[in-house]
Amino acid sequence: MRGKIAFVAGITIGYVLGTRAGRERYEQIKTAATAVWQSPPVQAASGAVGGVVGRQLTKAQYMLADGIKKLVDATIGRPAPARPSAAKPVPPAAAEAAAAEGDGAP
Repeated sequence: MRGKIAFVAGITIGYVLGTRAGRERYEQIKTAATAVWQSPPVQAASGAVGGVVGRQLTKAQYMLADGIKKLVDATIGRPAPARPSAAKPVPPAAAEAAAAEGDGAP
């Protein structure tokens, strides 16, 4: 029984001393980490990373929405909307001029 009491007393003393030293060390680490985080180079890098991540998330949102739209359309049997062709559209005035030249009109 005496050994158990000594063991519990040792744990209690170690816990109390460790807690005091642990809290002081925690505060030192917290202060150092805050100073590093608030430094201008770290803030600049954080802003740059945040911008890139934000753009990628926006792109992913649009891709996901487009995929869901296609899935729903396929599920309910609605035809997919026609995609615009990669060729540039011809302005109406240029089309008329080309047609007039091709007709043999003066």
